[in-house]
This record gives sequence, structure tokens and C-alpha cells, in this order.
Amino acid sequence: MLAGLVLLLIIIALLFNRYLIKQKTNSKLVANQRELDQKNSFLETLATEQDKLLKEKEWLLKEVHHRVKNNLQMVTSLLYSQSVYLQDETAKLAVKDSLRRMQAMALIHQKLYQDENTSSVFMPEYINELIGYLRESFDEGGQITFKQTIEALSLDVAQAIPLV
Repeated sequence: MLAGLVLLLIIIALLFNRYLIKQKTNSKLVANQRELDQKNSFLETLATEQDKLLKEKEWLLKEVHHRVKNNLQMVTSLLYSQSVYLQDETAKLAVKDSLRRMQAMALIHQKLYQDENTSSVFMPEYINELIGYLRESFDEGGQITFKQTIEALSLDVAQAIPLV
């Protein structure tokens, strides 16, 4: 009987020890869960703030695009109206050349902001549109033949703008 009682006490001590270990493990898990909840809350706050900043950036980009477009249109209109009143052919040619350059810049600006990627220009598409514009400007009798061999290449904006 004594051996059974000692065995029972050993079993109770082992069960109590397991209970204490389980309690310790549970408290560590609860602490880890709280820490994860805090980190998740912080990450959600950061994500919300990032979304807000991204929307603000998109709005500002659209606003800048709109203003640049308006300014390019205004300069183009001023150059066109100036070219109408000029008498000197050399001055007229210079103003028309400037007008063509402004229209080419407006075209590249339009290409940049129509695409999702605002850091590079897909050159074959841009050159095709530019040649179409040049054809309309210069080839009034259909006397110019345009041949194009354009490599499928995207250039950085800083590289594409000087080509205008």
C-alpha cells in the first residue's frame, strides 16, 4: 500500500510538473501573440499611411502632368500665333522650328504620362508617332518616303528627351 501511495505521489508530482511547464509555455505563447498583434497593428498603420502617401503622390503627379500639358499647349499656341504675324521668312522658319520642337516635346510628354511607366519611353512607338507628325507637317504632296528600322528599345526619359 505504501508503495502504491509513493507511486501515486510520484505520478501526482510528475503531473503537477507537466502542468507548471504547460502554464509557462502558455504564458510565453500569450506574450508572443501580444507582440505579434502589436507588430501587425504597426504594419497595418504603416500600410495605411503608405496607401495615403501613394494616393497623394498620384494626385500630385496628375496635377503636374496637367500643368505641364497646359504650359506646353500655351507655348505652342503663342508660337503659332507669333508665326502668323511674322513677315520675315527666316524668323518665320525659326518660330516654326521652335513650334515643331514644342510639339515634339508635348508628344513625348504625352507618351510618358499615358503609360504606366513614367521613367522610360518605348522608342518604336514614340518614333512612329513623331514620324507621323513630321509627315503631316512637311510632306504635303506625298513626296517624302519614310523608311523605318527601329529596334524595340526603351530609353530613359533623360536619354529620350534630347532626341526631340
